[in-house]
Amino acid sequence: PVLLAFAALALWSGFAAARNRRRRREERELANASAGWEMRRWFHLLLCASATARAAAIAVQLVLPEEAMDACDNLDCWAVGLAHGVPDMLFLTTFSLLTLFWAQLYYAAWGISYASLRPGFVVCNTFLYLIFAILALVSALNHDFRLIRVDAFYVLAPAYFLASVGMVHYGVKVIMQLWPLEVNSSHTLQGRPMIFRRVIVLCTLCSLVMLVHTTY
Repeated sequence: PVLLAFAALALWSGFAAARNRRRRREERELANASAGWEMRRWFHLLLCASATARAAAIAVQLVLPEEAMDACDNLDCWAVGLAHGVPDMLFLTTFSLLTLFWAQLYYAAWGISYASLRPGFVVCNTFLYLIFAILALVSALNHDFRLIRVDAFYVLAPAYFLASVGMVHYGVKVIMQLWPLEVNSSHTLQGRPMIFRRVIVLCTLCSLVMLVHTTY
């Protein structure tokens, strides 16, 4: 069931990415004027990659013998740790991208420069991927196949926690910015209530997922 759930998520996000691309072509002027289109495109692409990688990792674990996973003294254990680590990293990038977008919205609304946000996002994610690659390499070379599973958790857990804090921080700020528009939108601004609810749902769900993943 878990494998099917991630496979379904990958299909849905891939379909959503294709649909957004088609709509962007049809509404080129609107898409070029809105940074949300680009964020939505990358979010769905990363979500598709993350779900696909997780489904593949689960499939790999189901194929390998269970005894090898319990002993964790062979390359099979290392392969499973690597297979699960990749989607963990991709999901973190996906959620942090959403946090980046909300931070940009918040600062743009106040007229504050946010030029350093995107480079910071790239540097932080690159640094985490580099650490994970080093752990995988050291684990394989030293034949300490449990290392990639144990130490990677200690790297990803605080990263997920910080990402969840950032998600809540900027998500709440954007919600508070949209609140007056929500109150006055019944006759003046079409579509604002949907945006308001979407931000609340995404902020709540993504924050909870990241908090749970901090301890699991």
